[in-house]
Amino acid sequence: MVVNWLALMRKLFLLFVFAFCVAGNARAQVNLISGNLRYDNLAQTPMAGIPVFLKTLLGNTVASDTTDSSGAYSLAGFANGNYLLEPAVFQDWGGVNSTDALLVNRFFTSLVSLSPLRQVAADVNLNQAINSADALLISRRITGLISGFSAGSWVGERPQVIAQGLPLQVTLRVLCAGDVNGSHTPGPVAPVIVLDTIIPGIRSGAARVRFLHPGAGVYERGLCWGTSPSPTLNQPYAMAGSGGYDFAWVFGNSAWDTAVRYVRAYARTSAGITYSNQKAFKPYSIGSTYGGGILLDLDSSGESGLICAPADVGLYAWGCTGTSVPGTSVSLGFGFANTDSIAASCVTRPIAASVCSALVANEYTDWYLPSRDELQLMYNRLHLQGRGGFGSGWYWTSSQSGPSTAWALNFGTGGLSGSASKSLNGMIRPIRTFRPTRLVVANNLPVQVLIQKPPQAVNPPSPNPVVDVLLVFHGTVLYDSNLVEAANNALEEFKTILGRQDMMIVSVAYPGEQLLFGDNIAYAEAALLWVRHQASSQLGVTVRKVFLAGHSQGGYLVTRLNTMHATNGVIANAPGPLNLVYRCGLEESGVLALGSTCSKIQQVYGTTSVNPNEYMQRSLLSFTTGHRSDILFVQGLNDSPIQMYSWPTFKQSMQNCSNCQSRQFVEVPNLGHNSIFQDAQAIAQFNTFINTR
Repeated sequence: MVVNWLALMRKLFLLFVFAFCVAGNARAQVNLISGNLRYDNLAQTPMAGIPVFLKTLLGNTVASDTTDSSGAYSLAGFANGNYLLEPAVFQDWGGVNSTDALLVNRFFTSLVSLSPLRQVAADVNLNQAINSADALLISRRITGLISGFSAGSWVGERPQVIAQGLPLQVTLRVLCAGDVNGSHTPGPVAPVIVLDTIIPGIRSGAARVRFLHPGAGVYERGLCWGTSPSPTLNQPYAMAGSGGYDFAWVFGNSAWDTAVRYVRAYARTSAGITYSNQKAFKPYSIGSTYGGGILLDLDSSGESGLICAPADVGLYAWGCTGTSVPGTSVSLGFGFANTDSIAASCVTRPIAASVCSALVANEYTDWYLPSRDELQLMYNRLHLQGRGGFGSGWYWTSSQSGPSTAWALNFGTGGLSGSASKSLNGMIRPIRTFRPTRLVVANNLPVQVLIQKPPQAVNPPSPNPVVDVLLVFHGTVLYDSNLVEAANNALEEFKTILGRQDMMIVSVAYPGEQLLFGDNIAYAEAALLWVRHQASSQLGVTVRKVFLAGHSQGGYLVTRLNTMHATNGVIANAPGPLNLVYRCGLEESGVLALGSTCSKIQQVYGTTSVNPNEYMQRSLLSFTTGHRSDILFVQGLNDSPIQMYSWPTFKQSMQNCSNCQSRQFVEVPNLGHNSIFQDAQAIAQFNTFINTR
C-alpha cells in the first residue's frame, strides 16, 4: 500500500487543531468542514488542485481551500449557520461520447435510471428537463459542431450544510457535463499563472507572479528569460524555487547588456511544465531616460546610482554667505547629506539647495544639489556627450569650501573653482539617488524594499560575504504612490548618520493608504521575515545581525515588531501615534482638522467616545510589554504637543516593563520630530547602540 504522507499529515494536523481547541475551552465551538473531492467514475478519482468554497445561502464566500494531491480539503474559521459547499472545477472537458447521448435518450424513455448527480450532468441545456434535446446537444459537441453547453463544462454536488460547532465530513463529487456514464478519468490539472509586473532595472529586472489557480501541486516554480521571444527552461538564464504559489524575484546575469529581454514565469507540476504570459523590457544604460530624469551613474552592481534632473531650474545664489555649514563633502554620494545640512544651517530662501529640495519633476520630489564630484560626473558623462541640454555657465555644487565660498563648475570651459562667492547666482541642475525597488514576499504578502549594499557585497572578495543589516522604516506617507520616494529618503537619512560602511541598509516601502492605522504591521513583519529567511539567498550575501530602525510611524512599527520578533536591536525615533484616543478625540472635537488616520478608523468603529478600545488597541501605549530585544528610543522634547502629551506616560510604561529586554532613552531638549538626524548626541548613541550588540 502506498501511503500519502502529505494527506495523512494534513488530517492529523486538523485533528490536533480540533482537539487542542476543545481541550482549551470545554465550551468552545469549533466549526470545521473537511472531506474529499472525487470524480464520480468507477475509481472515484481524486480531484487535486481544485478550489472548494463555503458560501452563505446568498452566495457570499466565508471560507475556501484548494484540494491537495489526494483531493482533500478543509474549511474552518466561520460562524454557525446554514451554508452551501461548492467546488469550482476549471479542467478541460472530456470523456463524453455517443454512449452518453444514448443513455440520455434511454433515461428519457424510462429504460434506465440515473443518480441525482448524473441527472444534473445529463441536463446540458439547463432547462430542468432531460430529453432528446440534451442527447442532440451532446452529439453535436462531441462532433465539434458546438463548443459548449448552457450548463457549462463541469457540474458538481452543492450540498447544504449546517454548522453547529462540530466538525463535519463531506465528500463532494463532480462530473463533466454530459458524462452520464461517468467514464472520464481526469488527469492532473495544470496551473494557470500570470506574469503580473515587470520592473526594469539596469542590470536586472523585477517580476511579480500570480497563480490564478495552483493546479495539481506546484513543486517547482520560477522565471526564465533571454533575448529571444518565448523563453523556456532550455534558455541559459533561469531562476527556480520550490513550492509555494505567488512570488516575486529580481533576476539578471553578469553579462547583462541593453538588449531587449523576454521573460516568462513557469511552474512544474505532475501535469508537466506550464508557462505564463510573456513580457519584454529593455534594460537601461547611462544617458537613458530613467527615474524622472537622465541616468547619470551606476554602482558596480548596477543596482543603484544617480539620476540627473531633465532640465536646469534657474539661477540662484548658494546662500549662507559668512556661515560655515558643517559637514559638507565633495565626494560622490554626499549631495543628499550636504543639501540637508545647508537647509538646517541657512534660513535664507530661495537658495540653490532649497530650490533643489522643493523641486517636483516627473512626479519625483526627492531631488538635491549635487556634491562637487557628482557635478563633475554630470559634466563628463552627459554634457561632454551632448546630453542633458546644459548651459555654458557656472553650476553650483552642494560642497562648501569656506564660510563665504563654495565649489562651482563652468560647463563652458570645464573649469572647477573652490573660491566661488556664495552670493553669486549660478545655474542649478538637481540630482536624485535611485535604487530599483525589489518586490519581496513573505507570509504571502508582497512589499517593496530598497537596498543599499556595502562595498564588500557589491564587489565581494569571496562568495556570500557576511553583512549586518539595518532594516529601516519611513514615516507617514499620505498616498501610496509616494512610498518608494519615502523609503529612499529614509534610507538616505539613516545612511547619513550610520557610522558603519559595512552594513547593508534595507528600506521598506510599506503601504498605508488603503489600510486602517496599525494594520500595515503585517507588511512590516513580512519585510523582516524576508530579511531573516530569504535575503541571503536572493542577494548573494550571508545575513548575520539584523537591526531595526524607524522614524515617526516607522518608529511605531519597529516598536511593535519588537514585541513580535527578536532581533539584534531596535531604534525608534519619535515613535507614534502614542495615543490615538487623545489624538482622534481632538480631531472629533474640532480642535484639529480631521485627518485620514482617524477618519478611516471612525468609519469602521465609530468615534472615540463610542469605541475607545479600538483606538487604544492601535496606539503605541498598548505595546509597552514583552519587548524581545534591546530598544533605544530617541525623542525630541520640542516635538508636537500631541506627541509630548503622551510621551511621559509611554516612557514610564516602558521603564516599568518586567518582561522586556534593555530599554534606553535619549531625550533631546531643543529639537523636535527629527532629532535623531540632527543631534550629535543622539547620532552617537544610535551608533554606540548598534556597535555594542
